[in-house]
Parts: sequence; structure tokens; C-alpha cells
Amino acid sequence: MKKIYYLFFPIFLLSSLHARENPRFEQHQREASSVQECYSLVLESYQNKKWNKVIEQAFLLLEEYPTTVFAQDVLFYLAVSYFELEEYEKANHYFSSYLKKQMTPKFFEEAFMYKFKIAEKYRTGTKKTILGLKWIPARQEALDIYEELISTLPNHELTAQSLFAKAELLFRGKDYKESIETYQNLIQQFPKHFLAIRSYVEIGRVYLIQSQKEYANQDFLELATINLHRISASFPSDEAVHEIEDMLLDMQEVYAKDLYEIALFYHRKNQPTAAYLYYKRILTTYPATVIAKKAEKKMAELHLNAQEENHA
Repeated sequence: MKKIYYLFFPIFLLSSLHARENPRFEQHQREASSVQECYSLVLESYQNKKWNKVIEQAFLLLEEYPTTVFAQDVLFYLAVSYFELEEYEKANHYFSSYLKKQMTPKFFEEAFMYKFKIAEKYRTGTKKTILGLKWIPARQEALDIYEELISTLPNHELTAQSLFAKAELLFRGKDYKESIETYQNLIQQFPKHFLAIRSYVEIGRVYLIQSQKEYANQDFLELATINLHRISASFPSDEAVHEIEDMLLDMQEVYAKDLYEIALFYHRKNQPTAAYLYYKRILTTYPATVIAKKAEKKMAELHLNAQEENHA
């Protein structure tokens, strides 16, 4: 046994000496030590929430050791630091860079959570920074992030929230058709989610707004009625059904008012038969409206005989 030891010890010693004398080996050892020290400083600053220090150390590591595994993870810490400093454009950029660097990033879900938070900041009024001033709305940036989340995480909770937020943002931008389509996509992908219920309500709200803006377009009333039937079938006992019923009644008031104004026109022009025709149409089509009660009173003022009423 001693003979074997004496035989191999000189070989091991020579190998170690050769490695130590090899400049490339020494450089590798120094780099490994340096990158680990640099990474430790990033983590220490991150844990102590010294965001500017994290950024400084992160850029140093990325510049000196761009191909190491530490360089991939440090992008996440860099992005979080920019987020905490409210520099959301830079944060989003580095989160995207981090997610593209690896097939299965360590902080995959956390990175997308932060991206969602950035989109929410933009949606609720935070503006883009240009020349150091935050003064340009970032609506499109928010939509782009929501779309990224929707396409990347199709069955995730963040996707349901992104679809709802995207639809709301489209509605505010008066992109009514696309807004409704987005709400409907949410209902289709997450039929039992509480945001699906709210989506039915918001679809009803969009139809109500459209009915107020586009004169006498009965299509919105018909579509709103279909929306009511769908939520009634899926969530028959939910309070949201009553919300949509109230909005549908508001829509009927809009259309009834249009007919009522026409009826009044003929009434003032002393054309009782034409006026009676429109009053009667209100009572037949929109009987639950406040306008219907007014129409009924106006009809009584016309004093048409039975023959005239039958003719009308």
C-alpha cells in the first residue's frame, strides 16, 4: 500500500504544480472567485434593498462576466431594482431580457408577475419617461405586456387578469368592438372565474354606451339581450344578473325616448293618428320603461275614437 502511495504522490504533486504554474488555470481561478464575489455583492445589496447599488454591481458583473450563469440571474435583480425605483420602461426591458436568456428561468413566474404590475401601473395612469419627464401615456405599452402574458401563460391566473385589464383599457380608448371580444375571450377561457361574471357585466355596459352614442341602432339592444341570457344560464343566482337587467332597462329607456320624441312631434303637429302609432309602439315594445307611462298618458289626451285606434 505504501509503495502505491509513494508511486502516485509525486505524480499528484507535479500535476498540482503544473496547474498552479499554468496562467490560464490561474486566470480561471481568479475569474471564478471574482464573479462569485461580485454576485454576492449583488445579492447582499438586493436583500438590503439598496437598489442603486444592485444596479451598479449588476452592470459590473454583466460587463466583466457576460457568459457566466450568474449573468443570467443578475438580469432579474437588475429589473426588480429598476421597478422599485419606478423606472418601469427599463424594468420591463430587463425582465424581457432575463426571460429570453434561458429556456426555464429560475424566476419565470416572478418576472411575469412584475411585468403585469408594470402594465397595471401604465393602465392606471403612470406615464412614459421622455428626456427625464413622465408625460406620455403608456397605453400601448400596457396592451403589449397584457398580450405577452396572454400568449405566454394561456391558463394562468395572470392571463385572466390581463384579459380583463386589456378589455377595460380598450373600452376607455373607445375600441368597443375589440373590448367586447376580449371580455368574451376571458369568458371562454375562464368560464367559472369571478372575472368571467364581471366580463358579462362590462359587456352589457359597453352595449349601453354604444346605444347612447349611435342613434336608433337596435342591434345593441338585441346583443345586450343575448348577453343577459348567457349570464342567466351560467350564473342564474348571481347579483350580476340584476346589474345587467338594469342596464338593459336603461337601454330600453334610450330607444323608448327616441320613439317618444317622434310621437310628440306628431302630437304637436296635430296628427293624432301618427302620434298614437308611436305611443302604442312604446307601450308594446318597452312596457317596463318610465317613458311607457308617459306615452300612456299622452295617448289618453288624443281622444281617438275606436275606429281611428283600430286603424292606427
